[in-house]
Amino acid sequence: MANRYFRGQGTVKIGTRDSAGAPVGLRSIGNCPMLNIAIAEEFSEHYESETGDRRMDLKVRTSLKVDITFMIESFDLANWLMAFNGAAGTGGAGEEVVEAFNADRVDYYMRFEGMNTLEGKNPITVNLFKVDLSPPSSLDLISDELVGLEMTGSVLYDSLNEDLGGYFTITQVAPA
Repeated sequence: MANRYFRGQGTVKIGTRDSAGAPVGLRSIGNCPMLNIAIAEEFSEHYESETGDRRMDLKVRTSLKVDITFMIESFDLANWLMAFNGAAGTGGAGEEVVEAFNADRVDYYMRFEGMNTLEGKNPITVNLFKVDLSPPSSLDLISDELVGLEMTGSVLYDSLNEDLGGYFTITQVAPA
């Protein structure tokens, strides 16, 4: 079997969810140079006590946590509103006003529509069913470098997509 290596690029889309857990109004967040899904499990371990060796004979997962981190480099109104849980305010002609932390929190549906640049740009799609985003921990307003917003959040278990694992799916095209 040949090794399959991965180097990804693509588009990150985000939208809300309907009552069945399906995506609504997916839109591109613009250039996103970093997207990471982190998975953490905790276990309860059981050790036998019959042989005197206390060998582990059972391991039960007690928790599963899925987190997401990504970078936004496009500072359009929709991204500002999403990042700072904001409501669109009223400004003067040609102004976009974000009233930070002035909107109800929502659970988002995220989709990565990408490609594996090491396999002839074969498509890969990752659907994250229910994402709870936190505001960025900082906002650089003065910098000599291109500014981005690092976003973090939790991928919550979604019982509406339980038949698909409840968290996310990965679909890729096999190489020719």
